[in-house]
Amino acid sequence: MSVSYSGVLLWIIPAVAAFLIAGLIAFIHIRIVPEGMIYVVERKCRDLAVWESGLHVLMPFSDSIVRMIPTAVQNKEFAVEHIATKDDRFMTASVRISYRITGYQHIVSGGDPHGSAAKMCESSLRFMLEHMKADEAGSERAEVERLLRTSLTDALPRLGVTVDSLELTSLRQS
Repeated sequence: MSVSYSGVLLWIIPAVAAFLIAGLIAFIHIRIVPEGMIYVVERKCRDLAVWESGLHVLMPFSDSIVRMIPTAVQNKEFAVEHIATKDDRFMTASVRISYRITGYQHIVSGGDPHGSAAKMCESSLRFMLEHMKADEAGSERAEVERLLRTSLTDALPRLGVTVDSLELTSLRQS
């Protein structure tokens, strides 16, 4: 008795090919979010979710990762120049800030938590020094640092940022 394999091959080859393509699509869409990161996922141009560390699956053809944001402690150092004081003199300040991302609502709505921390620090420092004389600010550097830390500790949690440490590294007339 002879068996014809041509009929069997006609449906096995496409079935194996379809299985391999489906497996490849599934493999490509499995994502592992590393520790210390969060991913913002979008489905059909709308924010869908924030993924924390772990294993996640993207829906093929509709989901995409739009942002990858580190949640580990970030250390930034920046200078704020040309700060006008109450007596119309200018000062320059350098600030070192350590912070981490803790809230996700601001991130999902398109906010930039890293830029928010720097901008809030700069605007708070400018506001404080506008109401001080240059000589006062220079002699009360510890007080300026304390006020800046208090201001950021109160304001930044609403933006999903927690301040771990802040140091006013320099404050001088320019």
